[in-house]
Amino acid sequence: MKCPQRDIWHYRKPEFVEQFIPKAVLDNYKIMTKTPICPGPHKHMPYIHGDPVIEILQDEDGKNVRATLSSFNLPCSSVKENKRVMEAYGELTGQEVVYIDSGVTPVVVKKGRKAKA
Repeated sequence: MKCPQRDIWHYRKPEFVEQFIPKAVLDNYKIMTKTPICPGPHKHMPYIHGDPVIEILQDEDGKNVRATLSSFNLPCSSVKENKRVMEAYGELTGQEVVYIDSGVTPVVVKKGRKAKA
């Protein structure tokens, strides 16, 4: 679950030309090279509209947090544990987790841990 490279969480981009060729063809022609598509490491593009935020509607039984965890393919368990996992995921990916009230005008109820830059 915890990937040491933060850029990989934001987007995945092929690095080598050989990634576009099926494995059977690579094995048949005994291709062992790794030709880079573009030189240098991939840097994450800066965000245009400020820092990224994961907004979750506040509810008592934790269904919205569980649904958000499921959408990111993360494990679910108890309500407190789900919130902890969600906030840890936000911290890992550099996103801030915000719990908002489900009223007519959204009001921030609680903010999760601030993502480390």
